[in-house]
Amino acid sequence: MSRVDVYKTRFFWKIYLTFALLFVLVIALVGIIIYQRMDIILTEHAGKDLTTLSGIFVDSLATTITLSSLIAILVAMVLSWMFARQVTVPISEIVNVTEGLGEGRYDTAVTTLPNDEIGQLGDTINRISRELNRRIR
Repeated sequence: MSRVDVYKTRFFWKIYLTFALLFVLVIALVGIIIYQRMDIILTEHAGKDLTTLSGIFVDSLATTITLSSLIAILVAMVLSWMFARQVTVPISEIVNVTEGLGEGRYDTAVTTLPNDEIGQLGDTINRISRELNRRIR
């Protein structure tokens, strides 16, 4: 397996595990909310028949699932935005530096270097830039 394949695999698993963890957290949140709502309904409506309790629970369950879904969508949007920023900011800088290298500016360097595969790409581009600068001067 080449280095590029290793980096792609690591990047894939980071994304996959992030969203799998988010999914598990949302399911746990919904389960906790449903359990609490059921406990409240049983406490408030003690002594009522099972048909009445099940109707109240189903109505409450629909509201709970709707609100939980909206909260999960909001959390997913915020996490997606944060993750996208974490990836796109360094990549944008790498694109600018490589365009500068293509235009003959060999003294440019990538300054935003996270400690991941994108950071390793930035380090490699910085080494290329230094080597080109050394050979041309």
